[in-house]
Amino acid sequence: LAAASVGYIIGLSSEEIKAGLEYFQPVKGRINIFDIRGVHIIDDTYNANPDSMKVAIKALNSLKGNKRGVLVAGDMLELGEYAESMHREIGSLSARSNIDRLYITGEFAEAVANGAIGEDKNSMDIFIGSKEEILEDLKKWLLPGDWVLVKGSRAMGMEKIVEGLKI
Repeated sequence: LAAASVGYIIGLSSEEIKAGLEYFQPVKGRINIFDIRGVHIIDDTYNANPDSMKVAIKALNSLKGNKRGVLVAGDMLELGEYAESMHREIGSLSARSNIDRLYITGEFAEAVANGAIGEDKNSMDIFIGSKEEILEDLKKWLLPGDWVLVKGSRAMGMEKIVEGLKI
């Protein structure tokens, strides 16, 4: 939308704007949305901080509409003394956002889970494990029409989950 607006302001025609947008390739791991066997994947694995995680969760909630939504979250790194509370806040937001299933990996997975449980999120809807364990369970659980957001700090290697879903 921003790119189209700039095109309009500088005097490009609708056809020129459309052509430019059709050739646009998003940066890998930055809110890339694609389908795998009818499941909508939001690959936002490039990096994560509390603000970007909140925006991505809200985007998932908006995009999924009345379909099932899944958050696969890795740690947000370099938060210092605020790490525990920030991860708990992400769990709380995911529960309030009507996320149907929460997959968590990393050192702060328990903090995320505790935040979700604090909002009455059913603990049966929370899966804590390694990336490999998450991928195995996720493949069994997903149905066509589901929306999946995969996000975590760069060092968490969350793109491995996205790549694993493609197989």
